[in-house]
Amino acid sequence: MLQRCIVSLIGVALIGCAAASDAEARRPTATPERVLAFAPEQLVGLSQTSDAHLSPDGRAVAYAVRTPQALSTHGGAKTSIYLLNVETGATRRLTSATHTSWSPRWSPDGTKVSFLSRRRAHDDQTQIFTIDPAGGEATPVTKLSTGVRAYAWSPSGQRIAYTATRAWTDEEQDARSEGRDWVVNERNNRGSKLFVLDPLTGESTPVTQDTHAINSFAWAPDGQSMVISASTSATVDATMMYSALYTITLADKQLRPLAKTEGKLGRAAWSPDGKNIAFLGARDIHDSTAGTLFVVSSGGGTARPLTSTIEGTGQWIGWRDEKTIVLSSHERTESTVRLIDLKNGSSTLLVEDGPTCRSLSFAADGERYACSGSRPTHPPEVFGGSLKKKAPTRLTVSNPDLERTILGDQRVFNWTANDGTSLQGVLILPIGYTKGTRYPLAVLPHGGPEGVSLN
Repeated sequence: MLQRCIVSLIGVALIGCAAASDAEARRPTATPERVLAFAPEQLVGLSQTSDAHLSPDGRAVAYAVRTPQALSTHGGAKTSIYLLNVETGATRRLTSATHTSWSPRWSPDGTKVSFLSRRRAHDDQTQIFTIDPAGGEATPVTKLSTGVRAYAWSPSGQRIAYTATRAWTDEEQDARSEGRDWVVNERNNRGSKLFVLDPLTGESTPVTQDTHAINSFAWAPDGQSMVISASTSATVDATMMYSALYTITLADKQLRPLAKTEGKLGRAAWSPDGKNIAFLGARDIHDSTAGTLFVVSSGGGTARPLTSTIEGTGQWIGWRDEKTIVLSSHERTESTVRLIDLKNGSSTLLVEDGPTCRSLSFAADGERYACSGSRPTHPPEVFGGSLKKKAPTRLTVSNPDLERTILGDQRVFNWTANDGTSLQGVLILPIGYTKGTRYPLAVLPHGGPEGVSLN
């Protein structure tokens, strides 16, 4: 995809933000008057949401809230899982505040919320837990020696696929026991293996072998196959630049090359009818991002780019139906949501200046969605939207005092480089800025080309 260089110019008068208050988020009401001053040290007290996932019926959002502890308290920030009632705006903590928990997911039937947590009373490693959304005690469903990295429910809810770091071999374990546990750069990396778990029995079955490091995966709609991104080594270059796409069935567990790709790979998603796989990838080995949307037959073949003419970088993809792909991308300094036609690649712009969300989570109807996104005036909060409407609505306020704090005005400006390239930047003005008055200027140019400064 075409890209523009983005530069941030930040007025030195705006350094911090307001302090966080109770992490129990409130539904946004009328915009309060901003009358509070800020202190730079209050910035470390801000709470922020992440990983917002909408329930299958679209009535509730499970999300994580990271809350810094008081500076006088030993230890770092704690992350807990919360539930939001979309209709009433009521929120409540679902997991214990004494443990850090993250990556909430709804079971396909909506009867459970799963999450990752490391609870020393249970295990020193990261494990998968489930909990009744009505409340109660969380139940561990894994007990792995190396811990879970990522996981996803199968479409039927009968299985959970997860990746876990490869266990030490007997030879490696003997060496560690004898004190030969030194780390040699890039030679001690252990990649992830893919497993499938029966959540009722807790029994796990390996799907891949140690020959490949699994970077990501996605279920097929029939729950019998997956598309995976994997590399033959767990080194940084191998996983970042030389991974490949494969499909694999649970029946024979054989890796089948899906399509020839070059460079970085991003998210992949299987179409609802099982016929196609969409994925984000680089245009070639020199492309700095996996930002172009491709589609390929699920049986394998040549991948077809769909967004080469869109001036933006894809961040997340999903299927609305078997003919339409939902694309969230960064275009210039803004975050957008588009519908992409599978047949001809034509796009419909739905959200032009939305919150900066890392991913979208859809209800079973394929229309309503939730995400955790930030705006110039606040860190990530939960938003809810519909593909039938233009803009998502903010659903939480995790830092009430920040809503009443005076902030510098933020705006986008444009200029033209010497070679004629059109550039954009983000400018934050000092509090109390008066036009025509000269102020000190702090410049934060991004080294690029992988990142941008967003509005």
